[in-house]
Amino acid sequence: GNSWLSPVFASVATGLQNYDKDWIVCDNWRQSPYFGNCYIQWDDMGNGNLLMMATSTDGGLTWMVATNGVTCIGGQPLVQPNGVVIVPSADASENSIIAWRSTDGGKTWTTAVFVSYVKRSEVAGNMRADSLPSASIDGAGRVIVTWQDCRFRANCYTNDIVYSSSTDGVTWSAVARFPIDSVTSTADHFIPGFAMDPTTSGSRTVMALTYYYFPNSACTNCNLSVGFISSADNGATWTSPITIAGPFSVDWIADTGLGRMVGDYITTSISGGKAIPIFTSATAPSGSTLHQSLCTSDMPIPLTGVSPTAKTTSKPTSVFTSNKPSLKPSFKPSLKTSFKPSSKTVTSKSSTQPTSKPSKHPSKKPTIKSTSKSTTKPSVKPSLKPTVNTAQVKTPSFKSTTKPSKLSTIPTTAKTFNPSTIKPTLSSTAGIH
Repeated sequence: GNSWLSPVFASVATGLQNYDKDWIVCDNWRQSPYFGNCYIQWDDMGNGNLLMMATSTDGGLTWMVATNGVTCIGGQPLVQPNGVVIVPSADASENSIIAWRSTDGGKTWTTAVFVSYVKRSEVAGNMRADSLPSASIDGAGRVIVTWQDCRFRANCYTNDIVYSSSTDGVTWSAVARFPIDSVTSTADHFIPGFAMDPTTSGSRTVMALTYYYFPNSACTNCNLSVGFISSADNGATWTSPITIAGPFSVDWIADTGLGRMVGDYITTSISGGKAIPIFTSATAPSGSTLHQSLCTSDMPIPLTGVSPTAKTTSKPTSVFTSNKPSLKPSFKPSLKTSFKPSSKTVTSKSSTQPTSKPSKHPSKKPTIKSTSKSTTKPSVKPSLKPTVNTAQVKTPSFKSTTKPSKLSTIPTTAKTFNPSTIKPTLSSTAGIH
């Protein structure tokens, strides 16, 4: 990362096109017939959140762009060891989780299959907190997709982080919840960032989950925190939840026409036996200047069921200025970005979708109300001119051989929310399937 080649455009928006929510992955499985391929997914908000996929077979020098007519938002492509690409996503209205795939190295893409309906509770604090998914894959090619959902709470009062899993991207498991706390707690959990260690699988799969939360979902002067749990045994047991950032006032984060926004910016990666979450944090503004930062935390993954000790690092993005955050962990600069237990697999028709509250995500980008000023000047050299490879853009054909899958809701055993307790909590004797 000390030096970079001139940028290459995978696709250039023209006319009414308005690109959003891009996510990239490369096939790193040496046994895959498409080893080295890279795939980008994004949606075109200017055309009803139309799905766009791009494939590169030469290390990103050229790209083949395609669409299969699906409308979606927030897709995250994942590659199985056999080279099959699975893309879990929310539909354009964020009322369902869907998925599609490619079995031929990105030449063709199937139409979407139904994973689950989304039932969400409105988040307090005038927060823009949509039910966008976070997905990951383990060493055996099992995919888990997570999102916020209130189906396990009485009267849909507050949100859990829930998930569904699949080994082929076609048939998906019943939805279950992560046991962060009890289903009777007052906490509201939203915007997850989930990861599995791709070097682990089966009963030794290592998992990590980062999420935002309010301790009280009915808060008025709301203070936002970032929580974290992990498992080293495929979800059979989980560490007690800990707070890795916050609490900080929602008044300290950017205000937009869609509400207070952490920008959907959260993810977790696992590398070298450590979980690396990326999230937004904030300290008190200086007048009208916000101090909102992208942060990371160097967290050892527990291999014996002991809660990890968080070391949080932070540095402001180029959009905001920052003072030293007044959070409990010690902060250091970093701008890294990255990209359970359910019962046996069942199937249910997508026509049985209860009514969810309408999405706050419109087909246009929000207008920032904040008067925050940037003190960081870009350091891009003038010689770095993008190369538009229009000659390489091709449109492949599409085929669909999949059918929507069914599912039912089976709650797991609830656990008690206690960040100060350094003990594992038992969620299931079977783990995630």
